[in-house]
Amino acid sequence: MRPTKGEKVLIKIFKIGLLWMAIHWLVIILDGTLSKPQKSDAIVILATKVEEDGKLSPFLESRVMKGLELYKAGMADHIICSGGTGSEGYDEASCMKAFLIRKGVPDSCIISDNIGINTKATAHNVKVIAEQSHYKSFIIVSQYFHLSRCKLAFKKKGLTKYSTASAAYIGWQDPYSLFREFFAYYSYWLFY
Repeated sequence: MRPTKGEKVLIKIFKIGLLWMAIHWLVIILDGTLSKPQKSDAIVILATKVEEDGKLSPFLESRVMKGLELYKAGMADHIICSGGTGSEGYDEASCMKAFLIRKGVPDSCIISDNIGINTKATAHNVKVIAEQSHYKSFIIVSQYFHLSRCKLAFKKKGLTKYSTASAAYIGWQDPYSLFREFFAYYSYWLFY
């Protein structure tokens, strides 16, 4: 039985959607993995899960270690740790800050954004911090698949002087994260 005209249209739309997704994923991957951080006023590390025992998850530790590496290389004099309280009950920003202090970063060089509960909130809060602290440029640190959306959120808040740095950790969840980022990116683009 041959498909009807309506079914043919749906099949074409489906194929176009898959192609669009594949191209977008390629762009996200390249944008994140080819990132080149530039010397800036502050490094912004976006949080993710803290484990139930209070330790940073592998994803979060890799982000914080990338921020630490940039700080030690003299790429910025300040670090903004942005996160909220996760379902495990830990304040992600405070856990990140404590980790950095244990690694030798002075407390005075770290700002905790404890209400950075998502990427939008982080961009908003960084704008407020930037105005208070007179920061003009940033290095955004996250996983490669998240950086395109981070850049979009920062742009929408008028923060246009930034570069990005991708954390080194790659996990088994990456395919799901890439799938999710497709929808999250366009949600931010349309509604943020």
